[in-house]
Amino acid sequence: MPNKKTHLAAGAIAGLVTGLATMTLFEEKDRFAHVLACTLSASGSALLPDLIEPALNPRHRSTAHSLAAAAGIGALARARHHAHCLDQAAQCERRAATLAKDSDAWRNEMLNARLWRLAVAAILGSMAGYASHLVLDGMTPMGLPLLLSGT
Repeated sequence: MPNKKTHLAAGAIAGLVTGLATMTLFEEKDRFAHVLACTLSASGSALLPDLIEPALNPRHRSTAHSLAAAAGIGALARARHHAHCLDQAAQCERRAATLAKDSDAWRNEMLNARLWRLAVAAILGSMAGYASHLVLDGMTPMGLPLLLSGT
């Protein structure tokens, strides 16, 4: 059965791959930060299923470990928060375009735009990390529940 170290490592790898696969959606200056944010958030999120449902016994896998719950959480995060963060980044850039370049206000808006894009990376990484946990647990003899119960 995968332990904490294994889940952290697999999450980091999943986040790194996700970051590298999606970095071309961002400007070159933001790509390293994007990949790093994906990697770090994925590593931490890889522990979430066991934080929600601690492995107190071999049959601990229920709602948080189900494929249906993971799909629902991923779809919600991607559709709702991902789009919101990109929209907020675009709004910051539009405001910056109306300001004197290199002014404090311009720098502030550009920084905010970058932070919103880092939030996108964190969302993508979190989904990858959570999924990596389920993939590892799914390869054990106990497997994973497809729906919301471990029975």
